[in-house]
Amino acid sequence: MPLPKYKICRSHSRSRRAKNFLSQISAPEVGTCPKCGAMKRSHFACMACGWYAGRQVVVKRERVKRQRDDQ
Repeated sequence: MPLPKYKICRSHSRSRRAKNFLSQISAPEVGTCPKCGAMKRSHFACMACGWYAGRQVVVKRERVKRQRDDQ
């Protein structure tokens, strides 16, 4: 069974592993929501309207602006 001739330093082996790992990472899949048309990630509920797979799974509340009484 072959043995390594020299000890490989930690930085060399970790940089080699990091290079291989970074090549496998890709940007998340992004599509449009069929309900509101906003951009959303695949297999996630829409952050704009809260719909996923044809039903509403997250109840979104509208923000109400409070008017200040300047007296």
